[in-house]
Amino acid sequence: MMIGVCFSIHPILYTLFTPVIGLLTDKLNIKEALLLVSSLGCCLAYLLLGPTPILAFLPRHLWVVLLGYMILGVSEAGLTIPTAKSLVTGAMELNFPSDVSTHGLMSGLNLCGYHSGAFIAPLLAGTLTDAMGFGRSTFVVACLYLITFAVLCLIFGFRHRSKLRNSQKLEETAPLIP
Repeated sequence: MMIGVCFSIHPILYTLFTPVIGLLTDKLNIKEALLLVSSLGCCLAYLLLGPTPILAFLPRHLWVVLLGYMILGVSEAGLTIPTAKSLVTGAMELNFPSDVSTHGLMSGLNLCGYHSGAFIAPLLAGTLTDAMGFGRSTFVVACLYLITFAVLCLIFGFRHRSKLRNSQKLEETAPLIP
């Protein structure tokens, strides 16, 4: 029974935090921050799950693995919910119509990516674990989340910069006398 409890910590926390993160995303409009913090959280979770060679000082106890599972449950919720909202927002910025068909298209795109990863990831993870061992393979996954963090920083930085440029262009082309 204890093994079942240990493995259900991740989905329980994911389920509990999904509506909370959805509410935060809608009310506070912090999609970018949630995506950044959650990608770092997933990176940390996989470092704890390994345990990876760089965290050799951590004891190999059950509480370390459970802490990793808890962080992973919350962080994955923080990655999936803002992603769906960002897809819809991005579609609106690209002048898609604000109707049900656009929301359906973006939801389908989100689910296609999610379930493609759910199919491909175990295949790659099994191959990686066989080749490198569990600790090193979780380190590779943690590095992938770190790369995700860096790519998201670049994307959000470029978007912020282009919004600043567009607002400056609007100010420069506005007539001085209305």
